[in-house]
Amino acid sequence: MNIVNKQLDELTHQLTLEIAAADYAEAEKKKLHEIRRKAEFKGFRKGMVPMSLIQKVYGPQALGDVINGIINEQLYGYINDNKLRVVGEPLPSEDQPDNEWKSGSDFTFKFDVAETKELTFDLGKDDKVPYYNINITEAAKKEMKENMLRQVGTLEDAEKAGEEDFVIADLDNGEKKVEGAYIAVRNVEGDAHKLFAGCKKGDQFDVNVNEAFTNETEDRPRFHAEAQERGTRRPEPGVPRRGEQRPYVRSRQGEPGYL
Repeated sequence: MNIVNKQLDELTHQLTLEIAAADYAEAEKKKLHEIRRKAEFKGFRKGMVPMSLIQKVYGPQALGDVINGIINEQLYGYINDNKLRVVGEPLPSEDQPDNEWKSGSDFTFKFDVAETKELTFDLGKDDKVPYYNINITEAAKKEMKENMLRQVGTLEDAEKAGEEDFVIADLDNGEKKVEGAYIAVRNVEGDAHKLFAGCKKGDQFDVNVNEAFTNETEDRPRFHAEAQERGTRRPEPGVPRRGEQRPYVRSRQGEPGYL
C-alpha cells in the first residue's frame, strides 16, 4: 500500500493510491467466505455452496466492496494523519489510470484534493459576535437520525415491500424492457402505490408509469412490472465507523466501476 502526494498548486493536491494484490487478498477471501455462509443455491445446502461457484457469481461484487473499503480507510487516514484542511470531498482525477478489475490485480487510483488556507482572526474586547438560539424540534432530530442511519445502512432482502422499502423490478411493455429497476415505494403515487406496497417476490402487475411517477417529465408508456427474479430490498440502518466516508467504488451489474 502506498500513497503519493503531488502538489498541483498552493491549495490543490493529487493523491495517488496504489493497492497491491497482497493488500486486499485476505480481506477478499474473508468477504467471499461471509457470502458463502449466507448464499442459497438450488441443489446445495445453505453454507455448502462450492467456493468456485461463489467466486464466479459474487467475485466481482466482493472485490469491489473490499477495494472500496481500502480506499476509504487509506485515503481519509492519510488526510487526517497529515492534517489536510480539505474543502468538500476528494474527487476522482481526470487522468485516472486504467485498472483491470480482476482478483489478483494491482490497482491505482488518483484523487484531487482541494485545501483551504488557514485563517486567523485578531479579536479584541470590543469585537462582538452574534449568538443565535436555534430551536430544534424532537421530530426534526428523529427525522435527521433516521436519514443518517439509512445512508450508512445496508439493503437486506424482505418478505414483502413496506413503505420505506425498495422494489427491484423488471419493467416490460412488449417493445422495451428495463431490468433491475430500483423503485422506492414511498415515491410511487396513485393506484400503483397499493400494488407496490406489500408486493412480494414473484408478483406481477400492470403499471401506468406516467401516473405512478408524476415527478418525471418524460412521456413513458404503460409497463408490466414483474418482481419474479428480483424481489424487494429493505434499507437496514447502520452505524458508520469512525472516519468512514462515502465510497468511491461500487459494483454495477457484477462489474466493479470507478465513480
